[in-house]
Amino acid sequence: MITIPSGPLNVAEACSGIRSLLTLVTLAIIYGYLMERRIWVRVILACSAVRSPWPPMSFAFLAQPLVTQYGDPALAEGFYHALGGWAIFVVALIMLFAVHRVITLIWKDGAEVKPA
Repeated sequence: MITIPSGPLNVAEACSGIRSLLTLVTLAIIYGYLMERRIWVRVILACSAVRSPWPPMSFAFLAQPLVTQYGDPALAEGFYHALGGWAIFVVALIMLFAVHRVITLIWKDGAEVKPA
């Protein structure tokens, strides 16, 4: 429960995000298996799937009480709440792809490096 001046804001158990987190980790494992040969990169991708939802979730935890306090409380529940959950999931997935891209740019695959 979050207390704001206009009244308490209940965080439902259904809003825990565990299902989305498990889905994201599963997608990261499948993506790593299909797109990467190096085991350590696969592990990094799986671990980053747990961390990548944090920035968008932090924004949501800040935005929802503000919308409830200063806007329409109906925007913080129902369809808009579900839409926000999907947006967080998509941002986290894009961040996962970005992590893989950065890793592949910094550490080239051993098969691509030619000995001197």
